[in-house]
Parts: sequence; structure tokens; C-alpha cells
Amino acid sequence: MNNLSLKQGGLHYTYLRTQYPMIAFPRYHRLACRDSVSISELRDETFLLDYDIINQKIRNEDTAHRGLLLSCLKAGFTPKVVYLNVAGTNLVNIRDVAIMENGWIYPTFSLKSLHNDNNIVFVPLSEPLYYAQYYFVTLDSKRSENDKKVCECLRELANRA
Repeated sequence: MNNLSLKQGGLHYTYLRTQYPMIAFPRYHRLACRDSVSISELRDETFLLDYDIINQKIRNEDTAHRGLLLSCLKAGFTPKVVYLNVAGTNLVNIRDVAIMENGWIYPTFSLKSLHNDNNIVFVPLSEPLYYAQYYFVTLDSKRSENDKKVCECLRELANRA
């Protein structure tokens, strides 16, 4: 799938990568040493989220939170959630501290390089119902030889992060 390329509506899409959801655990958490975790194994865990996905309408662009909620419901439970709503601060640092101090877990597409605490462990969610796919999109009429080089650079950067 690394070389998937397609045309649609005058646009050219070149596949870059697929990113699967991860669960951020405190290093000492019982599931932190696993190669992957299933959503059903998280039934008794408390999820740390950025906003109330249960009582507020899920934001249209929010595939990760929508996928998490649908995954939990399909597994037969409503997630226990606490919300981190701190305006005007470095959310990543506060999130990492909240995870470590309280033992909460956080579903994310974020890469480890975006988090500052080495005590946070990222474990892939097994058999996810949702994931993110990234494409390099160009106008079909404006494609050039440089597009291939740009895609290679973008893939390399994404894989390093």
C-alpha cells in the first residue's frame, strides 16, 4: 500500500502512511508492558479526554474521539471519562502529568515525540475500528517530478517521529 496513488475529481492522491490509535499509559500501569491492548481490556479504565464526548456533541472533525466512543460501545461499555480542560497552557505537559499522577489513560494518534514525559508508554490498540490515513494531494494538472521526492520526504519524517 506504500505506493497507492489515485485520481479523483481533478486531484491526485498519493498515499503516505496509516496511523493506528495508541493508548498512552503511565509506565507503571499493568497494561503498559503489552505489545497491544484490545478495547475490551480498557473497560474498567478511566480515559482522559480533552472534552466531554458523552454529553457534548462530538466535533465533526474528531475522528479519534468518535472512534473511541464507537469502539467502546461496540465492546459493550460506555467509557469512564475525565476531562482535561485547561485553557492557555501547554496541554501536552498537563496531560502527561495527569496521566502519571492519576493513572488515567489517553487515546491518541499523537506520536511519542509530541509528549515530554519518558514515563508515558504508548501501546497500540489492537483491532481498531478507526485509524488515520495520510495522503499528499496535488492538482492533477499541476503534478511534477518533485511530487515523488516530496512524498518520500514526508514519509521519512512521519516514520522518524
